[in-house]
Amino acid sequence: MKHIIFASCLLFAACNNAPTNEDAAPQVQTDIASVKLYALECGRIDMLDLSLFDKGGAYAGRTNKATSSCYLVRHPKGDLLWDTGLPDALNAIPGGVTNGPFHIEVPTTLESQLTALGVAATDIEYLSVSHSHFDHMGNAGAYASATFLVNEAEHTHLFRDEARNDAETFPAYSALEQAKTVKFTGEYDVFGDATVTIMDMPGHTPGHTVLKLELAKPARCCSAAIYII
Repeated sequence: MKHIIFASCLLFAACNNAPTNEDAAPQVQTDIASVKLYALECGRIDMLDLSLFDKGGAYAGRTNKATSSCYLVRHPKGDLLWDTGLPDALNAIPGGVTNGPFHIEVPTTLESQLTALGVAATDIEYLSVSHSHFDHMGNAGAYASATFLVNEAEHTHLFRDEARNDAETFPAYSALEQAKTVKFTGEYDVFGDATVTIMDMPGHTPGHTVLKLELAKPARCCSAAIYII
């Protein structure tokens, strides 16, 4: 198991006084109260030796635990699945598996969590991923009926020769090569109303992206901006 990074969700809520007529910003076309975000647990990872992430020895002997997360965004114009986590097939292995410095397991499948929300794979209109590491794309091929939204540089990275030769990772998402695909650079406004925006953040991988959401805040403030990395 290689090239692993773990999903995290950073929340930033801006709560200001209600704008006056003079400084009010134009409202988006969609009522943000109708945009819903569901956080799903898509696997667990025990990092048995963190020295893998540091060449200077600062992490020698240290361990850590992480959750591989997926997110479903429900918008009046369609559903977006962001990241697909570790492979659901690991659910059939009691206790998970250990490979090198990592122990991974999937106590609850992504498919079953979506089913509980009344969502089938073929119901999802859009699929996108933060980046192409296996713990973020473990089930991506199962959602190839969706339109694949992907940074242009990441698409090239996904289907380069080296990636095709990776027998562990490539089969999990290879079906996306035939999916309806929208490639972009810079920012991509998924629904055209600024409520769901995919933003460039290259470096970890060539086309790493961040998802920005404008959601209703259940308080006196009008909205909350959420960034999912």
